[in-house]
Amino acid sequence: MATIVKRPEGTYRAQIRRKGYKPISAAFTKRKDAVDWAQKTEAALIERRFFPEREKHTLSEAIARYTQETLPKYKPGTAEKKRQVLAWWEKRLGKVYLSDIDTSFLLGELAKASFAPATHNAYAAHLSTLLLPPSVNGGGCNPSPALKGFTYRSDVSVY
Repeated sequence: MATIVKRPEGTYRAQIRRKGYKPISAAFTKRKDAVDWAQKTEAALIERRFFPEREKHTLSEAIARYTQETLPKYKPGTAEKKRQVLAWWEKRLGKVYLSDIDTSFLLGELAKASFAPATHNAYAAHLSTLLLPPSVNGGGCNPSPALKGFTYRSDVSVY
């Protein structure tokens, strides 16, 4: 639950404290703005849509961390294939912030490559192991809803 406190200078500070998250706060001139922000932010936290750390990190950084921490756990052949696919993603989207990545952005990048359906799925799957939360795939960096619905659709013809 959020706490709204009136400060001596006349502004309002909204603070949200939830188990498993760092405290989040912001200052507002109007109490109503503070309450609105607190409600929206808390709802985003509950729905797992609020990830402030993604605004600071690029896909390239996430790939580097994944390569260092998770890839060594795979068999050498699998790790090499994942390394190649992640290099392809890094070449195209390495400088993009994680907060800017969404499904349509990724699908657009794959559409430019005009892969066969199986390759499309493989490239999506390799990136999903990086972006999905560890509880879903057993590894990864930061949770990301960016890949929701990010699979090949069999009803769309590629020929």
